[in-house]
Amino acid sequence: MNCLFDPASAPNELRSLIGGKIREGLIVQNWPGVLRSAATMVTGAMPPSQLLKKFAAYPRQHELAVALREIGRVERTLFVIEWLLDADMQRRAQIGLNKGEAHHALKNALRIGR
Repeated sequence: MNCLFDPASAPNELRSLIGGKIREGLIVQNWPGVLRSAATMVTGAMPPSQLLKKFAAYPRQHELAVALREIGRVERTLFVIEWLLDADMQRRAQIGLNKGEAHHALKNALRIGR
């Protein structure tokens, strides 16, 4: 689902593709924690998997985890826009998918032939 900071500003033709509103205030409020988490992962002090385990250990959802999810929604929306505008990226992905499908088809043919 794609999200916007202001879904009401989306053109009518695209409104069905909009999944919701990005909670900008939550990101701003937790920005120091986001930077601190990124710094600890970049320096190697804590792997991302350990950070996820810490978030999962909380009885309620941790506010920093919710802010990171909102940032993820922004990233996903930006990727979808880039995907739609970049025909070369779509072509490269299709080539990779075709290779994978051909590989599986060959494996199935060999297995059935035995």
